[in-house]
Amino acid sequence: MKKNKANLVTSAKDIIECMNWDLDKKSITSQKKQAQLFIELNEKEQLIYDVLKQTEKMHIDDVCLNVPFTQSAISSILLQLEMNGIIISLPGKMYRLN
Repeated sequence: MKKNKANLVTSAKDIIECMNWDLDKKSITSQKKQAQLFIELNEKEQLIYDVLKQTEKMHIDDVCLNVPFTQSAISSILLQLEMNGIIISLPGKMYRLN
């Protein structure tokens, strides 16, 4: 217990507090990092970024229809953009700008 490896639990509330699940949504949004003003992208990334900017969210198949790259190339570019925090992957192979 001294090193927080064990906790006394008497109710569900104790579990919520130990796991830090009781955070307010306000505090979560305040912790978001500031978006970059100038994002440096290569030509392929910029093209996909511009396509995603047209709508709120887009399915990967729609991205493939709007850019002249193979689906495997688009997938790797989308993954790179996601790893850089520029886009967010949503359920159902949907993507949106971050």
